[in-house]
Formats: sequence, C-alpha cells, structure tokens
Amino acid sequence: MSELPAGGWTFANPGAYRRAVDELEQAGQKAEAAALLAEAERQFPDDPLIYIRRTYAIMADDPETAAGRWSTSRARFPQYMDGWVHGALLLENFGRRQAASILLDDAVRRFPADVRVLTVRAYFAQRQDNWAEADAFWQMILQENPENEEAIKGRENALRMRK
Repeated sequence: MSELPAGGWTFANPGAYRRAVDELEQAGQKAEAAALLAEAERQFPDDPLIYIRRTYAIMADDPETAAGRWSTSRARFPQYMDGWVHGALLLENFGRRQAASILLDDAVRRFPADVRVLTVRAYFAQRQDNWAEADAFWQMILQENPENEEAIKGRENALRMRK
C-alpha cells in the first residue's frame, strides 16, 4: 500500500477505503491517507463513517472548516454523536461557550447512555467550575459502568472540588 497506483485508488466500497486509510496511517503516511479520504468521500458521499473520519482529519489543520462539517454531520447523520460532541468542543475553543453548552445538552438528550457524550459533558462542567453538575454526569457514567476509571477519578475530583 506504500505506492500510489498510477490511476489513483479505486475501491468497490467504503469499507475498503477505510481499511486502506488505516494502512496508510499505520505506515505514517498521513498526507496520503488524507488524500485517500478525500477520494473516498467523492466516491461515497453518503457514507457517514467516511464523512466523519475525514472531518476528524480536517479538524487539526482547519478547525473552522471542521466546525462547518460537524454541523453538516449533525444534519446528515444524526445517529452519530460525533457531530454534536466535536462541534461543541470546537465552539468552546472559539470562545462560544454558551453555544457549546446548548449543543452538548442536546447531545445528552439524543444519546443519554453514550459514555463519550457524558464524559465530554462532565469535563465541560468541570471547566466551568460547575462541580455539582460534573459530579452528576460522572455518576451517570458510573451507574452504567461502575468500573470506569476515568469516571471514578473524575467523580473523586468533583467531590473534592465541591467542598
């Protein structure tokens, strides 16, 4: 997979593109992986996993474009929490904390049992020094998974800071 074929990459399905991107990334060929993701999105524009994965790739280099793509992701692929969580994190980075909070609260309503959503929401509350709210989200995670070490540590921290 280390050399680009003369005619470019052509795969029969989105899964084959994703596997090829994995191989390129594991080989340290990030630029090639990004190019292949762009081609995959052109070939399969309705595949949510390719769209979301490409948005992750764009996020580090162009957060404003990624924020727009996360908004599009929420509209096109509402069954995936990534658009809400990462859209909110970017909004927070842009100093739009209230918009980020609204988006995260919507994510919690849509994905009430998703540990990733609850974890981001707990950390968001901590960054706002809202330790009672952070504790409540850590507790929600622990109700589903009492062994979750991140939630155990997060809750301990929230309880310590509430005092």
